[in-house]
Amino acid sequence: MLQKVPKSVVLSERGGISVEKWQREWDQTTKRAITKEYFPVVTERLKMKITITQNFTTMVTGHGNIRSYLHRFKISETPICLRGTTIQTIDRLLFQCELLNKERDNLISTVVKTDVWPRSKDKLIRKHLKYLLNSLKKYHLIILTKCKIYNNTKKIKLTLYYVIIQIANFKQCICTHYNKACSITSSNGACNK
Repeated sequence: MLQKVPKSVVLSERGGISVEKWQREWDQTTKRAITKEYFPVVTERLKMKITITQNFTTMVTGHGNIRSYLHRFKISETPICLRGTTIQTIDRLLFQCELLNKERDNLISTVVKTDVWPRSKDKLIRKHLKYLLNSLKKYHLIILTKCKIYNNTKKIKLTLYYVIIQIANFKQCICTHYNKACSITSSNGACNK
């Protein structure tokens, strides 16, 4: 006799297979090295409730208001931190930057109450996420003000403004619905579809 299997069981098993495949691909990729330091195990990340913010994304990807990243795109003249001779990276900001000593000391004092410092990034984020996120807010403000990142932000805004103007002047649009050039455009270049 055929036994009826609940839909939830099928979905759960299918989900487990997907996560296993995701983990295999995650382990094999050579990209996203910074993110892998924080989240080496996919299932653990999926269990976490994290509010994604700009600061958090910058920390776990290395993409954002960090001189080494901005320098890659010629937005910052140098990847070097203003206070030293070393490249400004996420690791430098979290563990060494002199500008962030006070905030780092607060984070360390919280961590050492129940753990040891320095922690690996995955354990830091799993066990001390709340305190880490609070520190990130302060880190971000200090980095923006003391490292003169605002000047770079103006350059980014001007570049984006220029791109928007160019798009607005473009008389043909790409119609995503049909994935081809749209022949029906208004006088301002917008798609009528």
